[in-house]
Amino acid sequence: MVLATVTVFASASTPAFAANHYVRAGASGNGSGADWTNAYTTLPSSLVRGDTYVVAGGSYGGHEFADPVSGTALITIRKASSAAPYSDNLIAGWNSTYETTQASWTSSWVFTQSYYLIDGITPGKSKWPTSNLGFKITDADYPIQIGSVRASSNNTFRNVEITTAGPGPNTEQFGVFESDNFASINNTWSYCYFHGSQNAFHPAGGNISNWIIEYSYFDVNWSSSLHHGEQFSIWGASNLIIRYNYFNGYAGTGLIMAGGDGVTENNIQVYGNVLFNLGLNPAGEGNGAFGTMDSGGSTHLTNWKIYNNTFVNGDVMTSIPSGGSTSGWQVYNNLFYNATTDMFNGTPSGTYDYNYSSASWNWPAGAHDQVSSANPFVNLASGDYHLANDTDTWTTLPAPYNVDPDGVPRTSSRGAFQFGGGGLQPGAPTQLSGVAK
Repeated sequence: MVLATVTVFASASTPAFAANHYVRAGASGNGSGADWTNAYTTLPSSLVRGDTYVVAGGSYGGHEFADPVSGTALITIRKASSAAPYSDNLIAGWNSTYETTQASWTSSWVFTQSYYLIDGITPGKSKWPTSNLGFKITDADYPIQIGSVRASSNNTFRNVEITTAGPGPNTEQFGVFESDNFASINNTWSYCYFHGSQNAFHPAGGNISNWIIEYSYFDVNWSSSLHHGEQFSIWGASNLIIRYNYFNGYAGTGLIMAGGDGVTENNIQVYGNVLFNLGLNPAGEGNGAFGTMDSGGSTHLTNWKIYNNTFVNGDVMTSIPSGGSTSGWQVYNNLFYNATTDMFNGTPSGTYDYNYSSASWNWPAGAHDQVSSANPFVNLASGDYHLANDTDTWTTLPAPYNVDPDGVPRTSSRGAFQFGGGGLQPGAPTQLSGVAK
């Protein structure tokens, strides 16, 4: 179930003359894009605002999305699908492999304009995918680059696998990279699979805001002494929402880490996630799960919200910058099972309460914390982190924090899932990997 709060840009204004164009690697027709026989063999260098480009399975090169913006009109790039309402099988020249084969780009996508909808429509897939997504973007270093010339905003990415060359080359590798000092806003990633990168996300421009990352699966990243890894490496962000995801550990400095001297990272919201195997891969735990990657730096971490997450196995360390500041943190309704809570360089300033823990409790104690050694999960071994038994009651939080990842209203429970709910689970955690920091 997708929550009503999820931003969906498909409802943005679309010109009445909007058309579908067809893209198929190896097509040998006239190249007009009119149907599958006469499809473009790759995305055209110039795309039409308001139109949709339907892509068959196959191998493609990179692309720069530089099409001038016209109001809020989207350009849609989606995977071929025979399902309603798409019915691409009714277009001349159809073959079922266009739908069942992954469309894979072997070089980066660079976004220098705004208002794109990217959807690798994936039958049978929804939350927390780990394989067989409709779209895959692979680049040695930066699969998706945002804002390299100007701000790139109001983009939506769904059902996309994002990966890099991996630790072998030992080069800087960021799955999503916002590189320059532009105010890229309102970008959303849903139902994506991130793996093989040094950083899954590296928004480094210093001005991003209102990004949402949700319902995605993050496999362990890699780290080395030359290129320290994090799942998120944030350099200047506000109103960043990381919700309803699965994280299979991290390698290197930390999991959701911030940096940048004099920069403020404000209102970072982390809620409804499942995070496991923290600091257990060969790279160790570095500076921890949350906080700063530069313990001696002067970044300012303000108003972080850590709500209703489930942590399983490992060490949930927080870290603060000795030359900067922390304030306004709220850490509520989290569930820690076989996961210790530690501090590196000190404790972020704020309030900590209504948390559940089965392991050592080293964070500031709250008056309503629950300590229990009981396994509360439906099936820990298979990775089903729904609750078999309810916890002590949570502290009530307003919307959008009052529903769980399955869309079930929260009435009591700590952790990611409301007791009594249920839904699709990812597979059991994959084998840990990584190289030493």
